[in-house]
Amino acid sequence: GGAMAIVNLPVTVCFALATVAVPAIAKRDGARKSKAKLLLLSTLVLSFLGALCCYMFSPLAVRLLFSGFSSEYQAMTVMLVRALSLNVIFSAMLQTINSILIGVGKTSKALVGLIVGVIVKTTLTAILINFTNLGILVMPITVTLCNLLACFINLLYIKKYANQKNHDGQTEYKK
Repeated sequence: GGAMAIVNLPVTVCFALATVAVPAIAKRDGARKSKAKLLLLSTLVLSFLGALCCYMFSPLAVRLLFSGFSSEYQAMTVMLVRALSLNVIFSAMLQTINSILIGVGKTSKALVGLIVGVIVKTTLTAILINFTNLGILVMPITVTLCNLLACFINLLYIKKYANQKNHDGQTEYKK
């Protein structure tokens, strides 16, 4: 719980960016594609910095936020935050990608990647818990892979619906 609280801090900043951008993406103008690219790039940069901060400053963050925890629990939380730091990027990107899909009216497509990701995560968790000695590290591995897979699938949908021309000849997401 403590690890996810720390890791979700930078993701929340990116989520706010993605949420604010939905109306701009939804606006049917010629700049829709460039707005989506800028949003993806901004999210990538911010989430990379957030992941880096989570990895580097996890001992300090855990000491400050969870000073009442035992030293063993603090050490385990630092390990989990570091293991989850890469997930900051995929989680933030997934939110942004889904916001773009929602903005272009493809809400159901945003769910596809999430559903596939959850199925893979659940299956992989069961396999890794039963057949490896990874223990608690199974959680960051499977969460990160789930979000990576969902990002990839939903990026394919964005690519599929991009570069379509509307009746005015402008580049438009396919309806």
